[in-house]
Amino acid sequence: MPNKLSTIIDYYFEVIGEEPSNYTRHLRAAKSVLELCDGDVDKSIELVDKTREWVEGFGTEWTLDTCIKYYTNECLKAGKI
Repeated sequence: MPNKLSTIIDYYFEVIGEEPSNYTRHLRAAKSVLELCDGDVDKSIELVDKTREWVEGFGTEWTLDTCIKYYTNECLKAGKI
């Protein structure tokens, strides 16, 4: 059974349509995403999906680091920070 971080990274690659590669490059961001989502993989996957939808409006490439920026942006809008 894969661990939480690899599940998030695998899902990210699935969403962007690439084969999983270079896990070490994405470990730090995946860990941050997981921490933002209180250790919940399902919430982390939901954040990846929401980020994808948000980025589609800009037509740019994105990474798991973008999920952190999206989360922060949404929290600022909601007055949580």
